Amino acid sequence: MPTVVEDKPHNLAAWLQAWLVMLPAAVAYAILWRCFTALPIIDDYPELFVFAIGFTKAHGWMAKLGLLFTAQVGPYKLLVDHGLVALQLLLTGHMDLPVMIVLGNLMPIGIFVLLWRHADRGHAPARSQWLLLLPVSLLVFSMNYAETLDWAMIGLVHPAVIFVSMAALHCLVQRSAKSFAVACGLGVLASATSPNGLLLWPVGLVYLLLHDRRPGRLLGWCAAIAVAAFGYFFRFQPEGLSAHATVAAKLIFFTMFCGGAMENMHHRPLPYISLVVGAAVVLVATDALRTRYDRRNPFVFFTAAWLLCTALVVANGRAAMGLEVSLSSRYKIFCDVLLACCYLYLLDRAAEPRRRRWLVGASIAAALVVNVGGDVAGERMLALRRERAEAAMRSYAAAPQSASPMFLVEGELNPSEVMEEERARLELNEAMRLGIYEPPTP
Repeated sequence: MPTVVEDKPHNLAAWLQAWLVMLPAAVAYAILWRCFTALPIIDDYPELFVFAIGFTKAHGWMAKLGLLFTAQVGPYKLLVDHGLVALQLLLTGHMDLPVMIVLGNLMPIGIFVLLWRHADRGHAPARSQWLLLLPVSLLVFSMNYAETLDWAMIGLVHPAVIFVSMAALHCLVQRSAKSFAVACGLGVLASATSPNGLLLWPVGLVYLLLHDRRPGRLLGWCAAIAVAAFGYFFRFQPEGLSAHATVAAKLIFFTMFCGGAMENMHHRPLPYISLVVGAAVVLVATDALRTRYDRRNPFVFFTAAWLLCTALVVANGRAAMGLEVSLSSRYKIFCDVLLACCYLYLLDRAAEPRRRRWLVGASIAAALVVNVGGDVAGERMLALRRERAEAAMRSYAAAPQSASPMFLVEGELNPSEVMEEERARLELNEAMRLGIYEPPTP
């Protein structure tokens, strides 16, 4: 553990510091409460309704179980999303999207708690330890990733896979037999949540090879890998796993992905600031590797490693769609957590009191920009999405044989978008005919 260095106590009382740390979460959940809608959103139709209809029509347990493990949307298997829908249908006979939305909305709390548990505050006196967590709170509870919230399908993909993967690493570094068993189970759950959950296995294996080479652990981890791989790749149809883009384009995409916290897809407010921030993230990660941060805080180190691996995989698969895709709102939560990990590493390195005070102050200022900008943009996006979803559902309720309940984009739709909206109409009609879903009144 780092040597404790005495610092001048902050003038802020501990309760006030704690209140400041909790304030970003309070603001974020106030926004979610205000903008909440229980209506299906875009991908809910092809990814949840199609599965629910097929599951309801499947005859027998084996057919239903087979559908659960073979249902695939593009290159993805969303076993947790589909598993929750299947559980709802078996227990209640209908889908309950608000339950899934609320579960997804709660994931940032779990992410923050795990980072809090592993934040090294050994350099700081008790009076200032809460304040050190403020940059982490501002980043984790920024609404710059609002696209992944208040949405049944994706809320249990991106925020959930981060939380579950971090929870698995938290248990893995505890080194007890019980924690290791839980880590293996959470690893399987992460793999079922999102494809990048599979990246947890090589990251965890590196941790074991460096820090815990007990044969039983290595064999147990490899056995869990086999279980997760079988569940995910059973009758898997590979498609869209790699983008036809140059290596340079993929590297730029990767860098922008790692630094996209404060730049949107229209390159506002600062064009290509994501490249600067992303390059800084890579430099900090390289320095963490050089100084063997994995020995001092393996949880934060390997969480950052998993996030960087995720960035590489996304860059490999999405770069051909355009560099702006790296700045999509749905990806920003990965950048936010990665920046929080970088901050915790720099906090570990800043042992001298004056240097630490400067780091904390600068980090609070930068994270506050991310948080306020994210909250403003996120609230606008969520409010607009709710308005469009409610307008589409009202149109559908008035004419279910012609109007689609799905909204895609404003303006004239191209033929493929028209077909997508038409499929959503047919899917909702069929779900209602089967009695497994009844849309709430907007």
